[in-house]
Amino acid sequence: MLDNNYDAVVGPSNSAMQLAEEFERPDILSHSLNNLGMSFVCTDPDYGRSLLQRSLDTATEIRSFDNAGRAYTNLAFFELARLNYRQAIDFARQRVQFCRDTDQEGMATYLSGAVAWAQIQLGQYDDAFDQARQTYSLEADMAISNPQAFSSAISILWISMRRGDGPGVEAFEVLQSFIVGMDEMQRLCVYAKVMAERAWLGLEPRERAIEILSDVVAKVNDICHVPFVVLWLHKLDPGCSLPSSNYLLEPVRLQISGRWRETANAWAAKGGSARYARSRVLGSRRLGHDSQRLRTQPA
Repeated sequence: MLDNNYDAVVGPSNSAMQLAEEFERPDILSHSLNNLGMSFVCTDPDYGRSLLQRSLDTATEIRSFDNAGRAYTNLAFFELARLNYRQAIDFARQRVQFCRDTDQEGMATYLSGAVAWAQIQLGQYDDAFDQARQTYSLEADMAISNPQAFSSAISILWISMRRGDGPGVEAFEVLQSFIVGMDEMQRLCVYAKVMAERAWLGLEPRERAIEILSDVVAKVNDICHVPFVVLWLHKLDPGCSLPSSNYLLEPVRLQISGRWRETANAWAAKGGSARYARSRVLGSRRLGHDSQRLRTQPA
């Protein structure tokens, strides 16, 4: 599951569900449904959503707040993975309150970071920064002592780079410390994307970023699970050979194919402004704040 090898999730999940039903363990059933639902995020999203909702309903019925919080979190990150940013924000905000009401402050913190991630993708940097700052403090080094604050820490790093405020050195050090000794794809994907953006801004060697991105692509069984890694690899190394996938989301597929106007429209349809959608396609240095460049570049 944590390595995005979703094909391998189905068999163990189904076995666990059968055992859970046989031994009347709805808590285990809920947990298994949660994993199984996320495994269909690219290949069958409607089915995946139904499994996650069943997981949530099962956990709520037996008042298993830990499993309910996990289901709420995955419902939000499911929509993030589908690039449905406004839906992800709605899910996460509703669930943050649930988690706080049930004394799951760690889960609430992580979900708050998910809101910031989605806002960044919509170009809402000020809102994202305020959201991330609610749950993260560089001075407290929360991302090291409290991994649930990691998503907010990375949001601050991304915003600092995109605003042109500087490289976000402190937050970058937090990111590096977070992946030490880890070969988990969920962490490596974030690291690869940050390194790629830093390379794009001239803060890291391009060759190093390409190496990290290529390593991530080589580890997944389908590139549909790492769309932004694929986009950054294509941007930094346009001549690279990418594996094929039947499940790449439309904005990613169009951007890789070089259909710029259609790509901008597809990104805008995901909830961002048309100007911000154009900027992410054109590769503006500040990703949405360089309006003069947007006026002079063709769509």
